[in-house]
Amino acid sequence: MDRKSPVTILIVIMLLSMSATIVSADVDISLSANPSSAEATPDEAAEYNILIQNSGDDDAAVTLSTQQGNDCNGFSSTLETTFVQVGSQSSEQVTLTVTVTDQASGECETTVNAQGQVSGGAPGTPSNADVTVVTTAGDGGGLYSVSLTTDEPTTKSYDGEDNEVTWDVDVENNGEQQANVQLEMTSDSDCESDDLSATVDPSVLQLEPESQEEVTVTIDMPNGGETDAGSHCFILKATVTNDPNAADQAEDNLSLSLNVPEIRECDASLQYSSHNLDPGEQASNSIEVENIGNTDWTVTANAQSLDGEDISGWVEFDSPRSILLTEPGSSDDTHTFTFDITPDDSLEAGTQVAIGIQGRAGSEIGCEKILTVTVGQEFGASMALSKSTLSNVEPGTSGTLSIQITNQGNGQETMALGTTGVPPGWQVSFSQSSVTLGSAQSSNNKETVGVDIFVPEDASAESDAVISFTVGRGGGSTPYDSKDLTVSVAPRHEVSTTMISDQQTGRSDQIVQFPLVVSNEGNIRDTFRLQACDPGDQTGCGSPMWQSSFSDDNGNSITQLALDPGQSAQIYLDVLVEGEEDADSARVLARVAIFGTSESSEHTVTVVVSNYNYGMAVSPQSPGDDPGQMDVVLPPGGTLSTFFWIDNTGDYPAGDTAVISITGLESSVSR
Repeated sequence: MDRKSPVTILIVIMLLSMSATIVSADVDISLSANPSSAEATPDEAAEYNILIQNSGDDDAAVTLSTQQGNDCNGFSSTLETTFVQVGSQSSEQVTLTVTVTDQASGECETTVNAQGQVSGGAPGTPSNADVTVVTTAGDGGGLYSVSLTTDEPTTKSYDGEDNEVTWDVDVENNGEQQANVQLEMTSDSDCESDDLSATVDPSVLQLEPESQEEVTVTIDMPNGGETDAGSHCFILKATVTNDPNAADQAEDNLSLSLNVPEIRECDASLQYSSHNLDPGEQASNSIEVENIGNTDWTVTANAQSLDGEDISGWVEFDSPRSILLTEPGSSDDTHTFTFDITPDDSLEAGTQVAIGIQGRAGSEIGCEKILTVTVGQEFGASMALSKSTLSNVEPGTSGTLSIQITNQGNGQETMALGTTGVPPGWQVSFSQSSVTLGSAQSSNNKETVGVDIFVPEDASAESDAVISFTVGRGGGSTPYDSKDLTVSVAPRHEVSTTMISDQQTGRSDQIVQFPLVVSNEGNIRDTFRLQACDPGDQTGCGSPMWQSSFSDDNGNSITQLALDPGQSAQIYLDVLVEGEEDADSARVLARVAIFGTSESSEHTVTVVVSNYNYGMAVSPQSPGDDPGQMDVVLPPGGTLSTFFWIDNTGDYPAGDTAVISITGLESSVSR
């Protein structure tokens, strides 16, 4: 009779070793075989399903190889593939085929080795594993023989929804005699499940030679998705009970595995579900997460925009951001993460942003609550001048430029334009004194304003004017931005002179002085050249007939004079009387010219020789204690009329003309 060796599948269950700190390998590879032993004949090879399981946190690249024992003459083994990719917390299946020749006898051990690395070449801890199967060389079926096969994968993954998992298994009588087959679910040290139970229906079959019948293996899942994660193994055993060899009745085994994936889910609750915050304003919040999965897992706090907005830097979680949640119902199955949220100004005011505050299991979302943030308004603007300098603006005219205002805030705003540092008499006018602009995120957040700067006639060219332009909120708060404009006034050179008398008499060798008031009528400090010329010289400035020069109030001889704009100074044209006879005369041209320009002012004076004495005396009609002084008291705005005596104290027989000047309070003279 033909005996089927028991088939045993090694199911590796990952045990988590827990301490104050949880450390897991990058990849964690384990191997199991289904069946673990089989018979092969020259006509029919033995096939084994090799299950490669990765219990690590990273995807694994696994290389497979085989090695046979020393007593394997006539046996050969082949793997379906020698390289597989196994995802984190998942498994892959590869077929091992062992063939025998006519010379094979006895048993042969074939070991499958697996070497696992983190996929993609990333650094990580490797993991190795192996599993051994035993193949017995046979010569075909005997009087009594039974085999178990299934077209379904011998390893299934639970979907978390159904309350049972089933396999359809074919039971075949491949012996030469009728077989009464007893079916039962059993286990061994390498294939067991403590939490789940399985049944087979029907459990008793009567099969004719070369006939088969289908039975159903059912695994009950009373706790559904809350079933403990891991691999659960079951052995379906078929025994030919009418085999007369009671000590070693024909039998076959089929190992079935159910992989219950780890469920990493949580319930979450937010301390606050919404915030109204201006850009840069901060609020504190927290999220509590509770493990409702079927295993311990590490939860990581995360924030993600649900509408696609860029919220980089908005949410800052306090440390730690990751924590181990133990199984539901334990003391550490709940944790509260605290965080701060600070929106920026990248979104328009009034925008509502839906932010998913999440508890993540790796890249998967274990739970999520929506936090709604309404963004307030931030204010700001910048300005740019079309030019930073207006050069040589003619007095009495205007210079123009433009200013571009850009709203840098995140909401529409009306902004006012202003100026500081405008010199007295100058005028600055805008094409519009305020602008209403859209947010920085809009297409209408810029506007250009024209500016006209009027420079008055009396504007000084001595120094540049610096005018500051400002832009701020309507109402006059601190400006958002300011820019300086430098304005230079075109210089204007102009001189005026006045002379009280253009004719005087004098004794021979006497110096006659003609008072001359020089005024700078331009808008810039100038130096004035003083020239005494021959009036008859039409080509330049030839020397006059009599020696002439200029002097100041202190009697110092001068040839030039420097005056600020609007400043005046009195100087004297000094003419030496060189004539000897009475009535001899000479004419002198007094010219005041501005250096570097063609501007000048001229007076021609006449000096006549006279050896008479000339003099004038003035005295008040009603003097006080001092004959040369009259004291009066006037109220503000008061006036007084009085009289003075003018006496000619000279001896010129023809008489003299008196020139009267008054200094001091506002006054006038009448005769």
